Amino acid sequence: MDTLLQLYDSSGKLLAEDDDGRLFMGQVWHDFEAADSRLMITPPAVGQYFLRVSNTSGVYGAQSVYRLTA
Repeated sequence: MDTLLQLYDSSGKLLAEDDDGRLFMGQVWHDFEAADSRLMITPPAVGQYFLRVSNTSGVYGAQSVYRLTA
């Protein structure tokens, strides 16, 4: 699965996005190449935000799992 993370503010403005995280930095946590997204951001103000998680690979099913941590 190849994820895309996009963080929006309450007005719908895109604040940050990430497609392949550490893939091209050679720092993957798996024993295979993974296109795991990684988005690290400190919001500019207290408020409501919307995180969109997309699957760009077209792979779906029971083994396609999203794990979000804050």
